[in-house]
Amino acid sequence: MLSLKTLQGLCLCLEHPGCTVKELELELHQYHHFRLSHFLQLAAATSRCRHIRSIKITWSSLDAMAKDLAGVLENCDHVETVYISMDTKTKSSRQVPSATWAALQSACSHMPSLQQLSFVCRVPAVVNNVLQHIPNTIEQLSLAGCALNVMCAGQIASHLHGNTCIRSLDLSHTKLNSSEFVAVFQGMQMCEGIRSVLSFDLYQYERLT
Repeated sequence: MLSLKTLQGLCLCLEHPGCTVKELELELHQYHHFRLSHFLQLAAATSRCRHIRSIKITWSSLDAMAKDLAGVLENCDHVETVYISMDTKTKSSRQVPSATWAALQSACSHMPSLQQLSFVCRVPAVVNNVLQHIPNTIEQLSLAGCALNVMCAGQIASHLHGNTCIRSLDLSHTKLNSSEFVAVFQGMQMCEGIRSVLSFDLYQYERLT
């Protein structure tokens, strides 16, 4: 648990003209929701730190993660890599407040400078929402370990269709079934830029053969 003074100190460090920090890693858990305002101050300071190139967030609170990421990326054109990973102990929530969806959509819409995005989530509705709003300018997209459904597969296909920027797509350990992979493959056929696709693990191969 980061103390208030530590968070305030981090903000001062990131905003100092001599700061050369290039990577920031955070763990945002449910109890951080009670200090969300302070984490949003840290997000704003991170956004103003021109040297930051990589953000890594491990979360168990979707609301805290979405709002923090939206704060980091709102006025940011220098972050190149974002890793978002759902804590393995997190239980899926069936109800997501509209404010959380809005924050997640805002974060995704402010990713024009991103070259690499890794997003791990075991809630298909959240993955689907992210895929709907991320820009087509991302070169490397990893959904390895995500829980995907047929709607997610359709969104991946839509993202690939006519996309000239994407170079690498990682769908390993997503356990796509044959019909879902066919949908992805149809989008892949209309994507001239794709160079590398990771998709099948042994479990998937045995199911399809």
